[in-house]
Amino acid sequence: MFFNPVQPETDLTGLCSMKNGVYEGNGVDDREVDIGVNLAGKSYVWVIVKSIYNYHGLHRIEVAQGGYSNYFTADQQTTAGIKSFTDKGFTVGSTHIINLNGWVYHYVAIWVD
Repeated sequence: MFFNPVQPETDLTGLCSMKNGVYEGNGVDDREVDIGVNLAGKSYVWVIVKSIYNYHGLHRIEVAQGGYSNYFTADQQTTAGIKSFTDKGFTVGSTHIINLNGWVYHYVAIWVD
């Protein structure tokens, strides 16, 4: 199923913001990754997380996902990935793909202001 939250004729030039960074995993479930942005209060949010190791990345969009994150592969959705958007950033589960103790993860967050 294809989801397009923005109509093709909508011009978002100058309206989108992006932030990227890294965090070190700690293995704690429901861990909040503080990126200094209230993603819970933004529209059309898309967060991508990828470890520096050879594992699939995960992504989550703001709407229509319940508690699931998606892989960039044909794998099933997971509830242990990017769990929610918060007033400081996002929360993650404890799986090695998103938050293994000592591993480094890169994230990109994109949203409409």
